[in-house]
Amino acid sequence: IIGCSSVYLYTKMNQIFVGETLHYQIKPSGLVYKWGIKQGTSVEIPFDDIISIDLVEYYNSDYPTIYLATNGDYKIHKLNFDNNSPRHTYTFEKVKKGKEVYQLMMERWKIAKSQ
Repeated sequence: IIGCSSVYLYTKMNQIFVGETLHYQIKPSGLVYKWGIKQGTSVEIPFDDIISIDLVEYYNSDYPTIYLATNGDYKIHKLNFDNNSPRHTYTFEKVKKGKEVYQLMMERWKIAKSQ
């Protein structure tokens, strides 16, 4: 039982750490997830691997979520960082100016798809 509790606690602490240090970046070639202290870890999802991009806005919140469906799998947690519940796709969580970010993603995605 102690081993199971330790694994559970480690997993939850890791989720909280990633959620608190996670930053997103939009590049011409794709979307980048960065987390960790100092240099940390980063993973890029190329636009040409993205199948869909969806904006979900919430009542009484200025911070929507952007959902990404991809062909490939990436070493990024598919997780709702508010309550640590699993998500079915990759997301950009709590996006400030979400509509503007979504529009930029859509523009870059369309350019990548047309090349």
